[in-house]
Amino acid sequence: MSWRLIETVPRDGTPVDVWLGDGDEEDLQFYCGKDSRRSCDWAWQSGKLRPMMGFKMPVVTVRPTHWMPRPKAPRG
Repeated sequence: MSWRLIETVPRDGTPVDVWLGDGDEEDLQFYCGKDSRRSCDWAWQSGKLRPMMGFKMPVVTVRPTHWMPRPKAPRG
């Protein structure tokens, strides 16, 4: 799998992984963890790309620049 431009992200609610290109370090750590810019399980909801955290984020302060399909679960 390879990263795709964010403009091509599915807008049908399909969960995807995203690459966060900007945001302050505290926000990046919240969404990605230490020393990463990859965040899992985002989807197009209510006209915006949002993290799927079980609750609606009032303001998403980071901007994904790329996306990729979620990887398949390991077998066996």
